[in-house]
Amino acid sequence: MATGTGHVAVTVRALDIASFSLGRLDPGEDAVMLNADIRAGRSFEQRRSFVSGVEGGAHERWGVPTENMYAVVTEHDGDRFHKYDRVLSSWGGHEAEDGAGRR
Repeated sequence: MATGTGHVAVTVRALDIASFSLGRLDPGEDAVMLNADIRAGRSFEQRRSFVSGVEGGAHERWGVPTENMYAVVTEHDGDRFHKYDRVLSSWGGHEAEDGAGRR
């Protein structure tokens, strides 16, 4: 996503078969559901590349067929993201080298 890693958070939850369903799958098939909350400011190509990368990584690591994956990317203004010492700004291209600046 072309940003520093000092403010990135990732949660992976493995659910049992009865806890997750994706309408186009047969019951019991492995699947991946990606919900990504990101700061506004990235291009469609950046968002699409991110989703493709996550899906490719899940396929390589866990063998989940890519057709069994679904992603929702939700954009928020930067001030919706709070750390203990700062509030983030919306994403800017300079962050590829600098990371998220203080505000």
